[in-house]
Amino acid sequence: MLKKTYLVDDTPGSISNIYEIKILICRILNEIRTKMTKNQLNAALQLNETVNYFNFCQALKELLKSKHIIEKNNGDKKYLVLTTIGEETANILNNNLPKHIVEKNIKLIREFLKKEYENKDKKIYIKKKDDGYTVKLSLEETKSNLMDLELFCPTSKIAENVKTQMELKTTDIYKAILAVINNDKKTLLKIASTMDENLKNKKS
Repeated sequence: MLKKTYLVDDTPGSISNIYEIKILICRILNEIRTKMTKNQLNAALQLNETVNYFNFCQALKELLKSKHIIEKNNGDKKYLVLTTIGEETANILNNNLPKHIVEKNIKLIREFLKKEYENKDKKIYIKKKDDGYTVKLSLEETKSNLMDLELFCPTSKIAENVKTQMELKTTDIYKAILAVINNDKKTLLKIASTMDENLKNKKS
């Protein structure tokens, strides 16, 4: 593993130590043993804000450079694959992270992958424009297009973060839009209450 580097992260309970994030990524891939893309792993880790987008990108970049992880093409997707040195890292540094953090994230990722399979008709993609980027969310069900939402972002980093949040909160986005249109204050308050509760759980 490379030496410890740091990026400041003020979110309570998050991991901002790049060295520890790299260990966590290796541990997860070693335990999950399921095909995962960079975006899937990133989105799953952000569900409870364990790792922010920028720290995740730096940690994964270093792991790819050091050959702890490689990317393999499968159709139009690239999947993360743990190499032998990556597996050794996951096993040797097994005790370098609190057990509950690793177990919580592995459980979360399994749930995320299951939910993503159930929402396979959801499509989210980024398109480059002359003056920035657009992120489009398309949601289909029983051959009906439930929602098309497109947002402009000035930079690629903001676009990636918006894409991740769309992946995490698709249902809430759909419900919130309908609630605003229909002046449904009750649903909006329920969504806000859930967000507050999730934030309290992350701080505890």
